[in-house]
Amino acid sequence: MIKYLKNPFIFIGIVALTAAMILSTFSESTKKMVKNNKDLDRKKNVLLARYLEDFKDSSHPYISMLSSEKELNKLYNSEIEELIFKTDGSQFSPQNKSQFSDLVWKEDSSPKLGQEGQMLYSFKNSNENFLPLFISKTTGGFIIPISGKGLWSTIKGFIYIIPNNEMNGEFIVKGISFYEHAETPGLGGEIDKYEVKSRYLNKYISLNDNKSPEMTKSILDSKYELEYISGATITSDGLDTFIGYHILDRYRKILINNKTLTSEVFYE
Repeated sequence: MIKYLKNPFIFIGIVALTAAMILSTFSESTKKMVKNNKDLDRKKNVLLARYLEDFKDSSHPYISMLSSEKELNKLYNSEIEELIFKTDGSQFSPQNKSQFSDLVWKEDSSPKLGQEGQMLYSFKNSNENFLPLFISKTTGGFIIPISGKGLWSTIKGFIYIIPNNEMNGEFIVKGISFYEHAETPGLGGEIDKYEVKSRYLNKYISLNDNKSPEMTKSILDSKYELEYISGATITSDGLDTFIGYHILDRYRKILINNKTLTSEVFYE
């Protein structure tokens, strides 16, 4: 053995093979860690949208819960149901071991006009796209992933809506969150602040009239309109465009066909 090690080519080969094995193991470990962190961040922002009204109080217990992985997962599992739909609005019932967490989220590289920045959702090694939806177990409300272009970046987030029981095809916004963007701090970047996100609270969505919340400088219809972000017209217009697209177009069939959803309906 020592004789072989004295051969520089064999020695270098052994060192290279050992290094490759170490790097491979480290890479797989890192991938799992990155995926776990992304899943946690996604869960956190789903909950931030769901409980936006509660977060007005900075001392609310949910705020501290979201900073703990264990508490965050506990709250998420008790409150949120994850469902998957096909793009035609029909249910998706996995025939194999595919799970919600296996969905790959990636930005559309060749979007149509008005759909820039949208996320595509598919399983690995599949060309079929799906639509994820989050359901509040306590309210029956829907938390919809939203994304689109602002001024400098793709803005990603979630919007939480509940059905208006007094009007079929109408929904009320009860929360919104943004978890990734590179908008200008102090201008478009203000979307991170509660004061801006709270403007969406109790605004209406009408599938019948094809209307969704819109930011404007002069509010004429308080049912749908909210104050735009000062100095960030393009960011405000971007929010109007992609929020409207996701609710009135992309998720329209799901919302029309399923006023109330539970996992029992789809996964019996």
